[in-house]
Amino acid sequence: MEWLEAYALTQGIEAPIYAWALREKARAEQIVLAFLPSALTHPLLWFLFWPLTTSLAYAPRVAFGEVLVWLAEALVVAPFLSKERRWRRALGWSLAANGVSVLVGLMVS
Repeated sequence: MEWLEAYALTQGIEAPIYAWALREKARAEQIVLAFLPSALTHPLLWFLFWPLTTSLAYAPRVAFGEVLVWLAEALVVAPFLSKERRWRRALGWSLAANGVSVLVGLMVS
């Protein structure tokens, strides 16, 4: 799968999940913020992390990369969530978004 196709698939899966997480925001802000986590992490994973970890076997490479993305996206989303259990919710939403994205990505590749 080429990068643009993978990126579009990722955004198509993750943005609606993040939009739901950010449903308390104004609509325009919600839409922009829903696309932000993957917009920041996907190019870094694809163009930086993946080429730099060629010495690792495929499964650990994917697992390590996805854990990094999960945590990074939680960091991106957390400031925009209400303060009550912010970090727990950010980690949960990021896990949901990335878990679904990885599963779909593995099924279509």
